[in-house]
Amino acid sequence: METPWNVFFCAVSPFSYAMRALVINEFSSPRWQDLPAPGVPGETLGNYALGSFDFYTNTPWIWGGLGFNFGMYILLTIGSIIALAYLHPETPRAQIPDQSQLEAARQQGEERRKTMNSRRMDANSVIIPVTPGKGTRKDSSEDDSNSEDLDMKSSRTNPALMHSPSSALNKGGQSDISSSLPFTPITLVFKDIRYFVPNPRYDKKAARAAARAKQTQAEMEMTKGSSDPTDPKAKTPPLDMTLMEELQLLKGLTGYAEPGVLTALMGGSGAGKTTLMDVIAGRKTVGRIQGDIYANGHLVEQRSWSRVMGYCEQFDIHSPAQTVREALVFSARLRMPPSVSDEKVDAYVDEVLDIVDLMDIMYNLVGIPGTNGLSVEQRKRLTIAVELVSNPSVVFMDEPTSGLDARAATTVMRAVRNVARNNRTVIVTIHQPSIEIFEAFDMLLLLQRGGSITYFGALGSHSQNLIDYLCQIPGTPELPNGYNPATWMLEVTGGSMATVVKAVNADWPSVYRESELCKSNLAYAHELVERDSKQCPKLEVQSQYAMPFRAQMSILLRKFTLAYWRSPSYNMVRLLVTLLVSILYGTTYYKKGQVGYPATLGEIQNVIGIMFSSSNFLGMTNLMSAMAVIGYERVVFYRERGASMYDPFAYGYAMAMVEMPYLLVQSLCFVPIMYWMVLFLPTPEAFFHYFIMFFETVCFYTIFGQFLVYITPNAGIAQVLGGLFNYLFNIFNGFVITYPAMPSGWHWMNRFSPPTWILYGLGVSQLGQSEVPMDPTLVDGQVLPVWQYVQQQFGYDYSMRWWCVLILLAYILFVRVTSILALKYWNFLRR
Repeated sequence: METPWNVFFCAVSPFSYAMRALVINEFSSPRWQDLPAPGVPGETLGNYALGSFDFYTNTPWIWGGLGFNFGMYILLTIGSIIALAYLHPETPRAQIPDQSQLEAARQQGEERRKTMNSRRMDANSVIIPVTPGKGTRKDSSEDDSNSEDLDMKSSRTNPALMHSPSSALNKGGQSDISSSLPFTPITLVFKDIRYFVPNPRYDKKAARAAARAKQTQAEMEMTKGSSDPTDPKAKTPPLDMTLMEELQLLKGLTGYAEPGVLTALMGGSGAGKTTLMDVIAGRKTVGRIQGDIYANGHLVEQRSWSRVMGYCEQFDIHSPAQTVREALVFSARLRMPPSVSDEKVDAYVDEVLDIVDLMDIMYNLVGIPGTNGLSVEQRKRLTIAVELVSNPSVVFMDEPTSGLDARAATTVMRAVRNVARNNRTVIVTIHQPSIEIFEAFDMLLLLQRGGSITYFGALGSHSQNLIDYLCQIPGTPELPNGYNPATWMLEVTGGSMATVVKAVNADWPSVYRESELCKSNLAYAHELVERDSKQCPKLEVQSQYAMPFRAQMSILLRKFTLAYWRSPSYNMVRLLVTLLVSILYGTTYYKKGQVGYPATLGEIQNVIGIMFSSSNFLGMTNLMSAMAVIGYERVVFYRERGASMYDPFAYGYAMAMVEMPYLLVQSLCFVPIMYWMVLFLPTPEAFFHYFIMFFETVCFYTIFGQFLVYITPNAGIAQVLGGLFNYLFNIFNGFVITYPAMPSGWHWMNRFSPPTWILYGLGVSQLGQSEVPMDPTLVDGQVLPVWQYVQQQFGYDYSMRWWCVLILLAYILFVRVTSILALKYWNFLRR
């Protein structure tokens, strides 16, 4: 089949050597060589079959193929070693902002803020008025002498609370968030929170056996006389983890968080910091939760709770092809109602950019961590900003300073402090902070390993409240001069390895439960619920999502359109590969698209083989390349779904539509070049039918690749599953084994396989009307036209050519809808 200019590629192709060796090895066996070829005197059936496909008949080619492939293995291994030794990964590229562009953006932002503030009317405010109750703080104007007060304006604060922000976090002239977008301040109270998860070590049979043994022992004791349970000699059997069906991670936690108060959630590893935050935020996907969570005195409902809450994940997950400002506008527009104009959204985004100190890099691409784009510290601030632009009343932050140096951590915490000072409720999990960062917090909830409270209350100036509480326990060492109180606290309570001070041998959770501080906290939490339930209305929303469905689709489509345009490594490479493949097919099978006169079996197989190999190769290329992109974006989707940004159907629609222009261009790069070079049927109907079928083919494989990512835990498993499906498709699509020759028990698999209809539609459009006679020696001397031979041997009916288009379209729509349903109801983010 090769033309002279393609002989070189065949000569160096490992696949051609392997294929030649396997075919010669089979057809040179006695079962083929002992049979005569029909109609060819003196020729064996094996040699005739090899000659029909231009294969050699010499058996030395078997060992030649084996040796060539082994040599290629050695050569490629050496090449890989050299590449690892001398090639380096992509280094992060610096992004230098355009100062004139930044200055213009600052001026526009300032003008927008002034315009919004001038237009804002008190009647448009949505702040819920709250009557000051017990423990109301004095207005900050009465306490201006304290430079460290940061003008905290909480109107519902525990009277024992003493704010203790570090002065190190208040330098630099950080601006406050204006009230251009009013919000509802929320007092958060959680009571008796308990959280249970399935025990992975649970043995059901062992548990039943233990229960029967326990019942038997109890009956025997009743017969002999029950023993005294208070007997000190009585031994308590060791806890067997295999007998517990559930593990309790949180044990009856009660606390509160108020507007304008920055609360730290701390504890050693395994204490349950993130677990508690996830439970309160409604982010848990496994396990069983007990207890009550109140927002402004009313039990929370996830539908409305997710709309007034921002959750900053520990891992900074963002779409890499967005700029910083685009990421904020995207989050803000989807999480604010249509009543908030685009002009107000832009103005508020400018404010947030200023608050978290991202103004200078607002036009930088987010990029991929460790490769390009933002630094770790900038990503942390972007994570905070993405949640802040939704104008939340409550903000949860999971270890916002993890992985940062001291300077970067201070910068991030300054941004966190600015969020709290705007009368928002902020809870932050943090692990071993510096003195400056630790003393920036107002309240501390310290958890002990196992999910119990060690301390909950105000830190006090220079952490004095905390120090006084812990030092009440006999044997507690004093805080060394200049030592970090956060580190001292964790070492004393056993939350971390002791380095300077020794852990106190005390049951800290029991000490807290019996303390006056615990009783005061319980009473105040109850008081907050009682007061706010009377003064504040229940949080209610009209719909789960802030924006209507059409607006969601428009915003998502705009995001993905820009992302695809900025991803040449995905789209341009895909198009260039398609263009190259079209040229290779056109030159390799130049003018081989039509059968000769009379037609031979080899020519029929060649025509259908071109269609099979081209559709399968480019289809699988699309399937595999889409997995990496979709796999990364799926993680972003999980974060955005948790924030109730959009309907999964809007997301699925946008992901499908953004691919269409590139798939259309891909089809234009392949079909016109290959079709006319191969010289398929030169009729308009045949050409456009082939074009439509090929376009649907790449659409199907691309969407099927997305579907496999959505139904598997990660892209690696999706790729393995994609290879398995490709194997099944190739076996049952009717090319390797035709439909009439297939065992009747597998006919359903042929009709179920989508590539069956791809090959059916492409093949019958080219051969289904051909009146060229077949070689009589191949059909027992009969005179059969090609169309009849194709109908008998492949089961292809020409009247089905447009039905194949509709059937493949139905498969595309089915896979698309199924993938969206998988996104909506199938969650691999287990937390």
